[in-house]
Amino acid sequence: MNAARRKRIDQSIEFIIKQTEEVESIMEEEQEAIDNIPENLQGSARYGEMEEAISHLEAVIRSLDDALDVLQYELSRRATVPSVKSTKKTLGR
Repeated sequence: MNAARRKRIDQSIEFIIKQTEEVESIMEEEQEAIDNIPENLQGSARYGEMEEAISHLEAVIRSLDDALDVLQYELSRRATVPSVKSTKKTLGR
């Protein structure tokens, strides 16, 4: 992978990190809202919808984390594999 594509992956990683943080913030706000619902409304349909939203946001965060892991692995894997050009230079060709 060339430097330009590695740079684009780096930018994608930064974007995913920011988006993960944003989704985490939204999830925390939703959790705080659900924590403040009066006890007599905790069995309501709205409460159930909020619980489901939190569950979905957790799934989104896991998916973003998985994507981040794969991109970071790919960059680290590429960084440790010498290119043909650098191998030729090392061998004096």
